[in-house]
Amino acid sequence: MGMEHAPLNGHGNVPDDWDEEFFVETDLDDNALAWLDTLVGKRVVSLALWVDPIVEAIAAQLEEDLGDLGEGVVDVELYFEDNLVLELYSVLVYPDETAPPLTDKNRIARLLERYVERGIHLAEVAEEEETGAPIFIFEQPDTRETFLLVADGWIVDEWDQLPEEE
Repeated sequence: MGMEHAPLNGHGNVPDDWDEEFFVETDLDDNALAWLDTLVGKRVVSLALWVDPIVEAIAAQLEEDLGDLGEGVVDVELYFEDNLVLELYSVLVYPDETAPPLTDKNRIARLLERYVERGIHLAEVAEEEETGAPIFIFEQPDTRETFLLVADGWIVDEWDQLPEEE
């Protein structure tokens, strides 16, 4: 990876004291939405799933208890066909628009892997009304089945290698 994130995500507002390698977007403003919309319609060719999300490591370092907040939360990297990767942090996975988020991390892994194997694309990026968090809506084109990922933070970057090639 190693690419500077500020130009990619459309924001020039990375504070000088931030290490850009770890800069994560959290605000879904017009610039961020415009950039994320460039991923709409693109096919996902691979994914990496982290069932121990970074928020758990931070909480452990701070000796904080996440309580129920950590239940079902994962980090996901989605690799798109045009060499862009969408890294999503503190993600809740919804199997459809009407269901509650999945909490079993094995079930989350199976759902995401199955969809990537069948072929999915990013259908839409929406904003959750209450929190302003981005909702990434993915669709399997043949069946029109969808699932949703709601993330607290994200990075868009370029990839050189797929996870299975490393």
